[in-house]
Amino acid sequence: MIFNKRFYYSLSIEIILFLAWIFSKDQLILGLWTSILVILSLSYFSALISLKDLELIRTSKIKRQQVGGVFEERFEIKNNSKFRKLWIEITDDSLIGNTINSRIVVNIKPNIFRKYNSSILLKKRGVYSLGPTIINSGDPLGLFKSGITIPSKKSIVVYPHLIDIQKFSVNPSTEEGGEHLQIQTAQTTPQASGIREYQPGEPLNRVHWPYTMKHGKLMVKEFDEETQSNAWILLDVQKNKHYRGKNITYSFNNRFLSIRRRAARFQLACDSFEYAVSIAAALANYYIRQNIAVGLTSVGRDFVNVQPDKGNRQLNKILEKLAVINDDGDLSITSIFEKQKSNIRNGSSVIMITAVDLGEIESPMHIAKLKRIKLLPIRINPDSFIHEERVVSIRHTAPGNNKYLEINYGDDIGKKLSNFRSIYTTT
Repeated sequence: MIFNKRFYYSLSIEIILFLAWIFSKDQLILGLWTSILVILSLSYFSALISLKDLELIRTSKIKRQQVGGVFEERFEIKNNSKFRKLWIEITDDSLIGNTINSRIVVNIKPNIFRKYNSSILLKKRGVYSLGPTIINSGDPLGLFKSGITIPSKKSIVVYPHLIDIQKFSVNPSTEEGGEHLQIQTAQTTPQASGIREYQPGEPLNRVHWPYTMKHGKLMVKEFDEETQSNAWILLDVQKNKHYRGKNITYSFNNRFLSIRRRAARFQLACDSFEYAVSIAAALANYYIRQNIAVGLTSVGRDFVNVQPDKGNRQLNKILEKLAVINDDGDLSITSIFEKQKSNIRNGSSVIMITAVDLGEIESPMHIAKLKRIKLLPIRINPDSFIHEERVVSIRHTAPGNNKYLEINYGDDIGKKLSNFRSIYTTT
């Protein structure tokens, strides 16, 4: 229970009236003193039961959303007591909706639901807890204030902004994947190496039924690992290499403008690292849609090394890593490639997303040529972010410069990646 200033003012008046009654023995003063005492007692009791049997439910349909998307929540307040709730102040103490979700609800009758919805335009990737939620109430005179805190039980993962890529010219080679390793694997691959007796716990979809009928016992197929060329995304997270605009704000408060209109015209902020992360997410999404195994590597404060794989589960794994990644590393992109090159198979594609000058990555380009790796550096030009030179037209890489791709602030990234023709393009 919190005592407001009005209570102390009333208490001071009570003390003065009591002292005045002692000296004067005036019944009028005693009546005033008694009336104020009754009012204080009733106000205290009213504040004490103001939050009793009150239920708050927060519901949301989605747990994952991308930057530029709209996150919607529903708040339901139910009064399960026999008394009317005069006013309830709901404060969302989470970073994602602290202003939009905070409301004051008045006059809630017994056994009545009151609800409201909130829509939030997501501007920054990350993991946000939905709460804690603070509920305050009090007496009608504002003398006392009571409050409870409901801890957060759910969270939302905000993925990077996914940019649609129609096509991309840097894909792993198909002619490199004909050989296979003589290493047994628990996964089903195109390389079946033999048949053996079933072991308890193995999946039934590997049972070879003709041999089972022939031998009178369960027989399963064995598989070898597949040496298929993959796609790798190397993200440069070296600190002090990217640039953020001075006037960037990630406020989630969009109460005074249509949420849907803002989502439809959403653009990335003047932040070169956010451009890099969004490009990495877009390429991962493209390769997954093309049924190409894709992996992700970056070395910052946290080491991220997602081995190549296919499917939506792999995409979600990469996007979850990109949702929380920061440019706080010490290793250069060249050092990352040197550490990872032994894991990259011949014929694979490597997309190196960086903000450094191309002269600093000559060594990886030479190594990639010797290993028959398709290496494409994508350079985020920090100068365009420093001067905030918004590019209106779509720049196409000139012939002869198709060994790398440069992205400037304001570029249409989806069209630029789709229209780019690298030296690895096959006609």
